[in-house]
Amino acid sequence: MGIIKAAAHAVGTGLADQWLEALEPDNMGAQTVFTKGVQIRKGKGENGKGSDNMVTEGSIIHVYPDQFMLLVDGGKVVDYTAEPGYYKVSLDTQPSLMNGTLGKAVKESLGRIRFGGIAPTAQRVYYINLQEIRGLKFGTKNAINYFDSFYNAELFLRAHGTYSIKITDPLKFYAEVVPKNAERLEMEDINEQYLNEFLEALQTSINQMSADGIRISYVPSKSMELGKYMANVLDEQWKELRGMEIQSVGIASISYDETSQELINMRNKGAMMGDPSVREGYVQSTIAEGLKGAGTNSNGAMAGYMGMGFGMQNSGAFMGAASATNMQQMQMNRQMQQGQQIALITDAGTPGISDPGEELVAMCHEAGIPVTSLPGPAACITALTISGLSTRRFAFEAFLPTDKKEKQAILEELKEETRTTILYEAPHRLVRTLEELVAALGNRRVTICRELTKKHETAFLTTLEDALEYYRQEDPRGECVIVMEGRSRREMIEEKQRAWEEMSLEEHMKIYEDQGIGRKDAMKMVAKDRGISKREVYQGLLD
Repeated sequence: MGIIKAAAHAVGTGLADQWLEALEPDNMGAQTVFTKGVQIRKGKGENGKGSDNMVTEGSIIHVYPDQFMLLVDGGKVVDYTAEPGYYKVSLDTQPSLMNGTLGKAVKESLGRIRFGGIAPTAQRVYYINLQEIRGLKFGTKNAINYFDSFYNAELFLRAHGTYSIKITDPLKFYAEVVPKNAERLEMEDINEQYLNEFLEALQTSINQMSADGIRISYVPSKSMELGKYMANVLDEQWKELRGMEIQSVGIASISYDETSQELINMRNKGAMMGDPSVREGYVQSTIAEGLKGAGTNSNGAMAGYMGMGFGMQNSGAFMGAASATNMQQMQMNRQMQQGQQIALITDAGTPGISDPGEELVAMCHEAGIPVTSLPGPAACITALTISGLSTRRFAFEAFLPTDKKEKQAILEELKEETRTTILYEAPHRLVRTLEELVAALGNRRVTICRELTKKHETAFLTTLEDALEYYRQEDPRGECVIVMEGRSRREMIEEKQRAWEEMSLEEHMKIYEDQGIGRKDAMKMVAKDRGISKREVYQGLLD
């Protein structure tokens, strides 16, 4: 049994007058993902919906746009279509399997479900909603940690918002998500089941955004980017296994725990106070407030002024010093504008390398002030110098990309990288990154550096496989720098030679001759590839 397109002339307002019965989806709303078909019957001159979705020879099935229709017999899919229109049930036809725009996705799922070839017993019609399902609410129960490089602090936050999904492989969705014998399924029926998976992916995605250097205050405005992060994380669980994908994620609100809010307030206040003119205004307003308070002193203005005078004797040096510092910095700004040289010195590493000094450099460029740099410590250089690996030639990769395709491309490049490679990684992603490096590059010597220049600084000289085994047992703490040995040139040459030796001399010669290279020159190139003499090649071809 299968379905065939109904005649075009039979489609119209007189549907119930032309056909004995027709089936349509039963009240498919915006949040409905799966529903049965119901019959539309003639009755007293008007159509009326019945409750039985069983079909017989000649039954007409109506499929609307953005719907996927399944003809099911005993839990087995007999036929389906993703193309809108009217279809007639026929016992004499083979399954049509009309894929519509879902061609590739649906075809790949055919092997998961056993189709047709059975005697019809109680065939029923079901519909799956292919529209984007919007407005699914979420809220994090536990605080999510987010390292913000701008604030240079680990923040803890809670997020609330909405997300949307879309069913992209309805056959897989029917087989893996829809409960057996279900006749209707709303998104709220399954949302709770998958919400924990969603929230886990949200944690991972937010961590990825953190690693990419996105400021926490920008997260609510990056719903599309967050949706892409989520899609990457949930690809295997939802798309590959369940036939549905994340379309978008919108953060409606972010709240911080008390400690994180204090850190943010301190940083914002510090940014404002970094302007010497603002600081000077603050100093002067503090003095003014002190004078105002003295004037309203209940013990009398004179006593207040005397108290203030006493206090100023003790704090005057501080207030004076603060004011002097502000004036000095305002003078420095003027000096830079006038072409004088000013030095920025810090005890927190190299200014401009993951450091707020980057902002000062940018401000100078915007103002047209030339900037130069003297060599200083940076995590990558510090790690390299204590790694025990070659420092003559090195490549700095920083954080690996979060996009899967881009990351795979980088790993492919690193396979042939002969220079020492330096990578940055957050502690919560270290194990996964080591797994990816082992899978792509094999086992190499590596030094894992942690908490550089701090009290608990460590430099762990080992191999990728041993490091992976160790950190699977021990939770890594602190920001990590991975210094990895480059590939041996000798090993690469020997590998190429082995590859050449596995083919015959004739096959080797043919590679070059097919490129239009003369036989004599081809023999020279073959000899070089194999590390043998031209005479040996010539003799081998004769044999």
